[in-house]
Amino acid sequence: MATTNDVQGEEAPTTALERQVRTLATAVERLTKQNHDLEEQLNQKNAAANNQGADQEGTSAERRNHDGPQESNAPSRPVRQDTSIPSLTDMAPSPLIAEIQAMKEQMEVMMNALKGRVSSDLDDLVNRTDSPFTTTVNSFPLPSKFRMPNMDSYDGVRDPLDHLETFKTLMHLQGVADAIMCRAFPTTLKGAARIWFSRLAPNSISTFKELSAQFTTHFIGGHRYKKSTACLMNIKQREEETLRAYISRFNKEALSIDEADDKILVAAFTNGLKGGKFLCSL
Repeated sequence: MATTNDVQGEEAPTTALERQVRTLATAVERLTKQNHDLEEQLNQKNAAANNQGADQEGTSAERRNHDGPQESNAPSRPVRQDTSIPSLTDMAPSPLIAEIQAMKEQMEVMMNALKGRVSSDLDDLVNRTDSPFTTTVNSFPLPSKFRMPNMDSYDGVRDPLDHLETFKTLMHLQGVADAIMCRAFPTTLKGAARIWFSRLAPNSISTFKELSAQFTTHFIGGHRYKKSTACLMNIKQREEETLRAYISRFNKEALSIDEADDKILVAAFTNGLKGGKFLCSL
């Protein structure tokens, strides 16, 4: 079963829709450049026309001042009206306008199609129902008084057997059914352990025994191993270490020994003590 991390690690192939969008984007960029060139040409023409009109008005004013009142009775020349600057749409060729409009409409269609495909993919991800449990397990009714166990989540680093036994003990205290144990167990997982559970084959687990077997088989390697009592003989009380601290450190190591003999534990503990009154009193 593919996970989100697996999908992210693979580069999605380029679809025909995405290729069309890139082609349209290139065409729009080209048309935008043409529009920019037309605007530059239009601005240059307007600037030249304004300069020419200003020169003509200046010449006429000088002539009137020079002639004086002789021409005061002459009819005045009509004032040149300022014509409005034509818009870019008026200046652009009709085929270019039609092409731009067609490109915009096609871009909108493509973007809507992309949005619809992304929305569909998200719906599939959220509503995915490929549970590793069988229909019998998934359909088993949840007891009204059931409470989730209050325990640390397992991330694949600590001892898997310890986590499994703790979970089973808390479940047995509530007397829950096997199917409820199956559905509750994934809620105690996180990180790598959660990813492992999401990759289990759909409809492959019908009992908690099967789930426990797959869990321990996957996480047992490198986490659960037997220590020999010989390693306790290497524990020594440090120079500045108090007796209380040494006992605490020794007990922590002793708990990791499977079926350690009491006589060996006492011998190892005594062997690691520093010389002093306490050692002589033993």
